[in-house]
Amino acid sequence: MDMVKHSIRLSLVACGLSTTLSCVIGDGDMKPLATLVTEEAMDYTIPAGKAFFIDKSYTVNNLVVNGKLFCRNDIVDPITITVRSITISGEGALFECGNESERYSGKITFKFIDDGIIMPPGHNHTAATATMSAVDGGTLRLFGDRVPNFGWQRIKADSLAGASTVQLERAVGWQVGDLVALGPSGFNFAEAEERTITAVASDGLSITVDKPFTYNHRAFTKQYSEGARTATLDERPEIANLSRNIVITTAGDVATLNQTQRGVGVVIRAGGSGFVDGVEIARGGKLGQLGEYPFHWHLAGDVPGQFLRNSTIHHSYQRCVTIHGSNYSEVSDNVCFDHLGHGYFFEQGNEVKNVMRNNLGMLSRRVALGKGLLDSDMRSDQELRFSAPSTFWITNPDNDILGNVASGSQGTGFWMSFSNGIQCSGASCSGPGTANNVLPNKIATLRFSSNSAHASVVGINWDGAEDGEYSDVVVPGMRGIARKAISVHYSPPTEPTFDSLQVWKNVATGVYFRGTGGKFTNFLGADNGRTVFFAYDQSIKNGLVVGASEGVTAEDVDFGRRSNPVLFGFAGALIYDGPFNLQDVHFADFQTRFGIPAAPFYNIGGANRLVNRVSHITFDGPIESKVWLLGELTWSDTPWATALRDDGSISGIPGLLVPDHAMNISTGDCTLLNFAVVNHGYSCNYQMGVLTFSSSLFKPPYSAIQIPIKFERVEQANGIVVASDALPKSALTNKSAMIIGNRYRYRLSLSQPDAMLADPIPGRKETEHAIKWVWQPEVDTVSPVIEIDGLAGCRPSRAATQVGSLAELNTATTTAFRWEGSNLFMRLAPGDDEMICP
Repeated sequence: MDMVKHSIRLSLVACGLSTTLSCVIGDGDMKPLATLVTEEAMDYTIPAGKAFFIDKSYTVNNLVVNGKLFCRNDIVDPITITVRSITISGEGALFECGNESERYSGKITFKFIDDGIIMPPGHNHTAATATMSAVDGGTLRLFGDRVPNFGWQRIKADSLAGASTVQLERAVGWQVGDLVALGPSGFNFAEAEERTITAVASDGLSITVDKPFTYNHRAFTKQYSEGARTATLDERPEIANLSRNIVITTAGDVATLNQTQRGVGVVIRAGGSGFVDGVEIARGGKLGQLGEYPFHWHLAGDVPGQFLRNSTIHHSYQRCVTIHGSNYSEVSDNVCFDHLGHGYFFEQGNEVKNVMRNNLGMLSRRVALGKGLLDSDMRSDQELRFSAPSTFWITNPDNDILGNVASGSQGTGFWMSFSNGIQCSGASCSGPGTANNVLPNKIATLRFSSNSAHASVVGINWDGAEDGEYSDVVVPGMRGIARKAISVHYSPPTEPTFDSLQVWKNVATGVYFRGTGGKFTNFLGADNGRTVFFAYDQSIKNGLVVGASEGVTAEDVDFGRRSNPVLFGFAGALIYDGPFNLQDVHFADFQTRFGIPAAPFYNIGGANRLVNRVSHITFDGPIESKVWLLGELTWSDTPWATALRDDGSISGIPGLLVPDHAMNISTGDCTLLNFAVVNHGYSCNYQMGVLTFSSSLFKPPYSAIQIPIKFERVEQANGIVVASDALPKSALTNKSAMIIGNRYRYRLSLSQPDAMLADPIPGRKETEHAIKWVWQPEVDTVSPVIEIDGLAGCRPSRAATQVGSLAELNTATTTAFRWEGSNLFMRLAPGDDEMICP
């Protein structure tokens, strides 16, 4: 039966009418709801032009507000409204409990009944189970009075395991019986704890809770100074009051709800308005059901002036706050505690100009496989970079993200997942395709500033996602859309600046950033497994990077080792793809702690596209070695293709820091450095470039990045050869660092029997080829002479000049080539090029 007709029929029965379509209570002033609700558990409609106030507790079924419904402050007794749904619909329709000038001071609880029905996407909003919604001109206005001093703050002193008191940094007006949440101060996100207040000190600066804390919550701080600059590491955990006097929750016992994982939702739909301030939403969201979240702007378009403020959402079965196809909303000073899947969530990627400010997210839990909406709610294959879920999931950079804190996530604190492109029509988007009209990864950042993440696997991830691209692949046992694992390079029109970020005690990575530009100013990272993991053109200007402070405990190290002993360690900046540029950065406390070594700079391999740079770097405290150039090499790259341009801040000798490998050592140009400065490395006075083969075609099992290639460096004056040796098939061996100039030429052996070029493709045009490459020098200049054996007759496809001798090739200033015997000799201009083999 149609749910709207069903509602009307029940309303007629409830009102005792048989000839009209609604309960018409005569003209006059606002009336008590008792004059409308005459029977329990029935449907009721407040008609347009009529106004009622809630005078006592009620149990009804579906309540439709086409007129006006109010909460009055002169009702003293606590009120409970048990209801299946409340829908505020129609021009001028209003449901108001308090407003900006007079907040609601009573105690009212809305208990929503969930009947277990799974509604399809786009369902009729009047039939939604356990839902409060505003739509088509309707307005929801809720203003609780427990706002001043009822937000969140950091604790003032330690609250250790066994203690039952908490000292606060600011006086509060909290009350006995309030529910509070105290966040983790270590690596373990699950050490967030909830308690009930049993006493509040007369000065409001401390509270006592109903049972002792299970875990240590330390209030560690330390000030670091370097010259005139100072910075304070503040690792005090957050504490939040979760109680409000307007409560929206789900009816039923907690044990049953935790099994069904289906709860209440507040949704503002197209044409509706939501102004919510000082409200508690408990046990909201329906796990695995699309569109069912505790608080949700749903395809509402532009909603300037609408907001969710000073409210709490806790024990959520799916997300906390979702902004879907909606712009210009405000989400500020809220608390999201103990939620499944992503927490604060931008759904499609076309949501812009929203304000998300001073919100706290705590205890973000991973969804069990097969029960989440996105793969990134449930799992990740690359914990170092992508870790499910996230406290803040942001899909478009054109939003104002300021002063938020992610305090304890089983996965990631802030996950910026910007799609390559999506198709949108109005507020709704259908996903990526050939007609993309919204390109989030190319949009400028509005603001991402003064945010903080701790006690996660990854603090901040600025990249794509492992489920960012639609795919036809179906993963057995999983709901939603199975998607490919991809990385999306963030490439905005202007370089974004990220100011005053803080990341501390994240087990794997503090900041992972992949994009074509990004500047971090006034940065602070401390006590992370790896603090800075940059890929492609990121910089830090004025920063503090702490390896392992006294705030790191034996418990932290034990948890890190148990979580992932391969990933865990203390490193400042990873030497990876490059280039990064660090200026005025202070590295401190990089001593070994509890058997875990610490390194300010740590090489893990990668594309190493360009030379990394540092200037005005300072160090403080005991350091075993400043730069570990032969470190982990996680990505199994050619071990000599790494470099760090040092202005002398690190080694005392301005030069290029390179690993101790024969391909890098140039007699008279390089100085072996002390182990305390560089782990197995040299400082050299030459400049370097990297030649990388990309998208090339080779016979299986080899690929463009896995080639058993042999590189040789030949000293042109005396013919002395230094060989790279053939690297294993598993290595990423598609590149080599090369010393710029004419002292050396580089010989590449591609003619090994098991690594021949792929057979010609039928119908291949001359301009289609088997070998592509990119030459990326430290300075804008041509490559040294490159010799490729067995490729005489082939040539670079760019407008290259064929020269008459090797001597003439040595003087070339742009792409040029020559054949000698069976080999091709060439010099390459910066950029990418390709081979033509007619």
